[in-house]
Amino acid sequence: MQKDVIKLNELFKIDNLGNVKIRFNLMFDGNWNPIEFYKNADFRRLLGGQYWNYNRKSFKEGQVTIGFLRLANDDTWLLFHVGKVVKDLHVLNGIGYEYVDLPEYEKYIGRLIIKYKNKSQTMIRLATSVIKDCEVYQILPDSYDDDIFPGYDRVNLSWSQLSRVITKQSWKTYILALETMLFDGTERGTKDEFVTEYGEQPLGVFIRSIVGLDIKAANDAFSDFIQKGNLRADQMTFIKNIISFLEKNGVIDKRMLFEPPFTDINDQGLLGVFDDASATKIISIVDEINGNAVVA
Repeated sequence: MQKDVIKLNELFKIDNLGNVKIRFNLMFDGNWNPIEFYKNADFRRLLGGQYWNYNRKSFKEGQVTIGFLRLANDDTWLLFHVGKVVKDLHVLNGIGYEYVDLPEYEKYIGRLIIKYKNKSQTMIRLATSVIKDCEVYQILPDSYDDDIFPGYDRVNLSWSQLSRVITKQSWKTYILALETMLFDGTERGTKDEFVTEYGEQPLGVFIRSIVGLDIKAANDAFSDFIQKGNLRADQMTFIKNIISFLEKNGVIDKRMLFEPPFTDINDQGLLGVFDDASATKIISIVDEINGNAVVA
């Protein structure tokens, strides 16, 4: 028996579909992935893409525009915008319009996923031609987020992924659940006994101190600094020493950057190898790495 299907306009209940256009935002040329912008909350770029004109105009004043982002499955799309064009800027090959959000659809933004098989190369479609084929696939309980906890034995994400997801509630929940399993009050002791033995420290820091930091995540954390820094050989060695220490120990007290083994290159440690601006940047990277090990 075929299950009931809810069509998009059964949800939206738009009367004048002739005044509505839908833009299906794709990955362009293999290097523009809109869903990554959404996950990083880069709505300026997303909305710039939604209201972009190429060699001809995309919309008219007064038209309603609906924006979807393609997910990993080519046939599933996430709603990220419903707006109305209020001014034509008469710009081609650029952002061509001013718009207002339509608040009546706010509750679906980032939560509504539809199924639609795109059979055309055209990204912008009249709603009258496609909306009947847009099926409601899922309404999420919260804003879209595919940063799921990979398992305690597989926390080996890149630095950009780790920085984004480590503070999310789902990760905190898993860490707190692990804490419950570790401290059973009998055979495995209590949290107070742990503090007596290892000191007052977040469980995430303790775990990181045991398993270390994934080498790729450590390298990723310093990649921009290395690429932009035009570093000397001694400076590269200093950074590699930090990365090696993080790989083994997971976190690093920034005071150590002025103590052995970080004074082997220069007696003044960090400030003997880098100028003040670069040293400040390195300390901020270290602070971020250490902070990501702390679960509030």
